[in-house]
Amino acid sequence: MKDLLVSVFLFTLCTGCVESHKGLDVSGYVLEYGTLDPVEGARVYLVGGSAGGVYGPNWNLVDTFITGPDGKYSFRRSEEPVIVALYVYADQYYDIIEKAVKFPERKQEIDIVMDPYAWLKLNVRIVDFNPDLILRYYGGGGTHGNYLLGGGEINELNLIQGNRYQRIAWSATVGNNMEPFLDSIYVSAFDTVYYEIQY
Repeated sequence: MKDLLVSVFLFTLCTGCVESHKGLDVSGYVLEYGTLDPVEGARVYLVGGSAGGVYGPNWNLVDTFITGPDGKYSFRRSEEPVIVALYVYADQYYDIIEKAVKFPERKQEIDIVMDPYAWLKLNVRIVDFNPDLILRYYGGGGTHGNYLLGGGEINELNLIQGNRYQRIAWSATVGNNMEPFLDSIYVSAFDTVYYEIQY
């Protein structure tokens, strides 16, 4: 009889454990790339929906969470959307879409790392005038295709990703001869670094 009572108790306990995992239970931390410091004030949007048709999923905003000083967010809901994603936004950070909630019915811990803003102040100038010279530069953050003909100067402030080395490439072309150059510079978050290209 005692063994029967223990078995019933364990079955009830285990059944309760399974029930507690039904629905949506997702939590984690929003962190800064490079430092892994918590991002306070990040707005985490929980979206869910069905698979949809030829145009992709039908998304709906399910819930919103704003992180505190510890960067933690948490969502717990009884319904089970077929598809779930996390969209995160924070001031002076690049937007991020996290589509890693693969099994909405299971409890999951998902940390989200965001890229902080930084700025590259780039000065490009040709020292010696040459009418046949074309100087192109490709700065950090996707800046590309800017060029100088013959001589002159360009100053640009570019928004880039911080807490990492950014590649800076440029080339000088005279006639059929092209000479490539490549360098890198470390950029801290929320800071401006200066880089000068002379030719």
